[in-house]
Amino acid sequence: MFMCVLIKDNDGMDQHNVVTTTRDVGILSKDVSYDRLVERAQQAEDQRRVSSDLLISFITQDKGLLLHLEAIIAGKVSSTWASSKGRVDIFFEEDEQLDRVMGFLTSLVEAQTTRCHNQVAFMMDVLLPEATIHALSAVREC
Repeated sequence: MFMCVLIKDNDGMDQHNVVTTTRDVGILSKDVSYDRLVERAQQAEDQRRVSSDLLISFITQDKGLLLHLEAIIAGKVSSTWASSKGRVDIFFEEDEQLDRVMGFLTSLVEAQTTRCHNQVAFMMDVLLPEATIHALSAVREC
């Protein structure tokens, strides 16, 4: 566990104090600890972005998931999410990723001849969790 404190001194210069686990205290200098903290944070951010992009690609490109979502839209397959009460909170790393998925789901719903009375709620409450859970399980298996 790391905590970084950035302090401006009287001259306006940045000073940083890094508090690390007791395992790291005394082993690394403050500058090395700070650099290591920044590097770890960047690596974690990059890994989250790669993981999110992988999920988005699976949702928008996997033919099996596409067929499954089309079957739900057509009413041939029922989704457990359709009977759930309330909205499921799903978070993507960036708004652009959610926009891509919602654009994809919108195109699927609009391509169907049957219409639901609340298309946005259907996409948010049924299709989005369905697609996300399928993508998570498939990506975790890889």
